[in-house]
Amino acid sequence: MDRDADAFEILSSQQTLKRTHVLVRTEQDRELGKDGETLFKTMSTATPAGVIRMEADALRHWRNSGRTTHKGPVPQNMQIQVRFRKVTLPPTKNHTQPSAQVWGIRLRELYPPENTTPLECYLLTTKEITSLEETEQMFGYYNLRRHLYGTFQVLKAGCKAERLEMQDVQYLHPELTLYMVTAWIIMLMKFLRHMAEELPAEMLFTESELQMIRVYANSYNLPDSNDLASAILLVAMMGGYINRKHDPPPGPAILWRGYANLRTRAAAYEEMTTLYDLVERPSP
Repeated sequence: MDRDADAFEILSSQQTLKRTHVLVRTEQDRELGKDGETLFKTMSTATPAGVIRMEADALRHWRNSGRTTHKGPVPQNMQIQVRFRKVTLPPTKNHTQPSAQVWGIRLRELYPPENTTPLECYLLTTKEITSLEETEQMFGYYNLRRHLYGTFQVLKAGCKAERLEMQDVQYLHPELTLYMVTAWIIMLMKFLRHMAEELPAEMLFTESELQMIRVYANSYNLPDSNDLASAILLVAMMGGYINRKHDPPPGPAILWRGYANLRTRAAAYEEMTTLYDLVERPSP
């Protein structure tokens, strides 16, 4: 979870949920004892465990998600020094509660660009950390959070799931199940676009959808969708993606708009085809 979940109650809940571990990005430099010792100061004194590299996409996400004070252009990759240690978190509200035993991970940029503040952040987890490899695993888990964010962005902004306003779970559950299929397709398009040049477009799109993609490409003199990657790009352009050289890859919102546009066209095409079959005329 992100910084909004930096609460003692969430971190301590794992003591009763034995099958579930918690991984939270910290926001509060909480006090650990009456002697003024704080979490960030304690983590800074831990022995360095090693250095890892962070990719550019992850850097942009971390930079834009708060409490990373790096300024200026984002380099292609960074060297990140890792420290970890076990810490004891005292209760913050109900002091009769037992303390929570967690492991803290400190990530700090090495060799930042001139006149910039190094990127620095902290993670807390209930899973025991004993090696640099395990800290990299936790770092990888946290980076997956942005994909979960994209999925819920499709559910809320695209499918308008919050507008259902259903109060009974037996009606809400099947609706959300259908919406999750749509969200899964959108996120799959986002992931596959970079690796789908050798995959057939039929892997993800129906024949009527592919027909409408071809019609769209022909209307704007664009290259045909010969593979899955080019088909996904055309769907993004149907959602407003301009596809300039300096543009970032299309995100979930653009892919959602493009896919909604495509489904409307495909549904109309299927209905017209059915109608023409009834009156025994060639398909449109």
